Amino acid sequence: MYLFSVLAFARLRRGFGGLMFCSDLSQCFVTVLRFGLIGDLFENMVPREDSPTFDSFFWMAIFHIVFFILITTVGLNIIFGIIVDTFSELRNMKWTAEVDMRDNCFICSRSNYDFEHHGQGFDYHVRNEHN
Repeated sequence: MYLFSVLAFARLRRGFGGLMFCSDLSQCFVTVLRFGLIGDLFENMVPREDSPTFDSFFWMAIFHIVFFILITTVGLNIIFGIIVDTFSELRNMKWTAEVDMRDNCFICSRSNYDFEHHGQGFDYHVRNEHN
């Protein structure tokens, strides 16, 4: 966001009008941060020169497209990726706990293999011998 603020302050300062302050770099940063995250930056930041040229329109369009691609698309995908990764980690922890409960006795930490081959079975051990 700061790099977009520096670029907006250096090259596109005349595009800010109304309540979009950009007379110094800190004001430009706050304005780009506020309107960029809300989504109104593209609607409010338009070339406002006395004689608009294609050059000013071109740089404004490039700024909007790159801002949208980097901040909106990539930034949101990073956040969604973190959320999905967290849920997959929780799912893996749950799966590990279920496998551990199915394969090992919680109280005596012996595997179900011992009970299946040398006793009355793992289910009998878990339900009857510890109760």
